[in-house]
Amino acid sequence: MIERCFKTGRPCAFEPEESPDQVFVGIPYKNPFKDLFEYGVRPALEELGLSPWIAYEHPSSRDIFCKLCEGLQSSSAAIIDISEPNPNVHFELGILAGTSKPTILIKQKGADVSTDLKGMENLEYDGAEELCELLKKHLTQATTKARTYPKVAGYATYREFYRDCSLALDQSSKKVDLTHIRDEPPQDFEGVSDWFGEVIKWCDEHPYGKVRRLIAVSNDRMLAWAQELAEYVKNRPNYNFEVRVCQWTANFPAINMVIFDRRRVFIALTGFGATETAGFQVSDRLIADYFVDYYNNIWGKSDDLNNFLDRVAKGEICIDE
Repeated sequence: MIERCFKTGRPCAFEPEESPDQVFVGIPYKNPFKDLFEYGVRPALEELGLSPWIAYEHPSSRDIFCKLCEGLQSSSAAIIDISEPNPNVHFELGILAGTSKPTILIKQKGADVSTDLKGMENLEYDGAEELCELLKKHLTQATTKARTYPKVAGYATYREFYRDCSLALDQSSKKVDLTHIRDEPPQDFEGVSDWFGEVIKWCDEHPYGKVRRLIAVSNDRMLAWAQELAEYVKNRPNYNFEVRVCQWTANFPAINMVIFDRRRVFIALTGFGATETAGFQVSDRLIADYFVDYYNNIWGKSDDLNNFLDRVAKGEICIDE
């Protein structure tokens, strides 16, 4: 995904989410291209269980480049027709180059493309029927690869785990969801307190971003940390840092996680000792969405941090020493 808008320099205000079954189609909606889309491109996509995103089907008063950028980012692959000179084509190809999405270039047989595009591989077609067959063959290869093989990495120690969490944080610009559902505060883990400090720093550097943190408070030491977090939340000028407390009564830690920009998930697994934490990460938009749904479920059933601390102060909730 594009980290920052090329026009404003800020994170995208629309937060597009990639759909694994959507394919961007960059083709002029006029004859003969209109018939090529309706009888060549659309049938090929539908036969493969894919849906087209084409600009004319998404009327909007927004800037045209903003609309195209959103369509490109929310698609898992793209088909671009380069048969005619069109400034939109260069814009679309530039965005696609920045996202590394599978892209199929098509052109009519005999069409003379611009010098900038002559060296790029493309599919030549002579009519809608031939185009349909070509796309079915090549789309199967492109979209299967894009949808089937998420990137996975494993970590034998918590130091390795949080090292790469820090790297992923540096590459994020919109949203970070994380949990710390265990009996030990971060300062019990050498190097981990630095990671939590980096999260706070990220909030300061990304006023348009958002951090949500879920914690469990089961003893005095976790309560002290929760109170520190409450002070930080209180002093946040941008209100981009939220903390909630979930109920966790088991005498072992939960499976903890960090989700970056709805596209990368880090899962922490704790062994017999507190520091015997290993884990893995998955970089895949669809899988990340599953974890976001799970996170939202817990978030919706958890207590606001300040409300929780008020209930503790009133004696409504007892915390173990």
